[in-house]
Amino acid sequence: MTTFPHKLQQYEMDLEDVPDKAQQIHRDLIAKLAKVRDDEDLTAVAKARIAETHREKAGQELAALKADAARKRTAIQEWQDEARGQRSGSETSQLMTEQRVDRAWRRAERLLNAGTSPGQIIQAAREAKDWHTLQALVDELPAYVRGADSPKSAIGHDKHMQDVRAALKETRPDGPEKTYAVVSDRVSATWSGVERALSSTAAGFDRLTRNPDRELGRALLLQDIEKQNGKPTTGPRRGQQDTDEGEQDQGADAA
Repeated sequence: MTTFPHKLQQYEMDLEDVPDKAQQIHRDLIAKLAKVRDDEDLTAVAKARIAETHREKAGQELAALKADAARKRTAIQEWQDEARGQRSGSETSQLMTEQRVDRAWRRAERLLNAGTSPGQIIQAAREAKDWHTLQALVDELPAYVRGADSPKSAIGHDKHMQDVRAALKETRPDGPEKTYAVVSDRVSATWSGVERALSSTAAGFDRLTRNPDRELGRALLLQDIEKQNGKPTTGPRRGQQDTDEGEQDQGADAA
């Protein structure tokens, strides 16, 4: 039951392709908008109307890509839920595993509340090869950080999650547990990339709507750089979105 089905393996590969597909939708939109902008036979009104049509169509394509990705992610999650329930071989042993993980989390939570850093708990569990504590941290630490009163609790959270997942791999039991854990870690990383790509592309569409001339010029410049370097640069880069939007807002204030 814990064997990862071929259909879901294909779904996982499809999810891995989502960032490239999202970037291609963005690239195609840029090309169409540039063609409209440079068409001297079109009036300004016609250019605006055609450009809006292209943006709407690209938005629909991105929405369809997002919906398809979510559907396939849900299918994989359903398998993960079922596999997790059966990975210990019986209902009794599974219940015991869940109870141990729950107790491990309660111990970890007490340490966190007392001021112990997640990194210290992870390191101790790694050295002790304490699989139950590591699994508990993977399951519960994100929610704990989101609900913490102190913003300090979120410092280094991404690094802590990377560390605990790496430690979990090192201490993973053999057998059915292994298939579940491998797939879970891998799909989690893939889905994070999917969410970043979809969000980044949607942000690019938004900038094209709010400041089409500036964003189109920027995108075409990046495409030129891409051709020279042979590396994809069209999609918005992490950390650049806020900078771009800040510049746009300053430009609007100046106007």
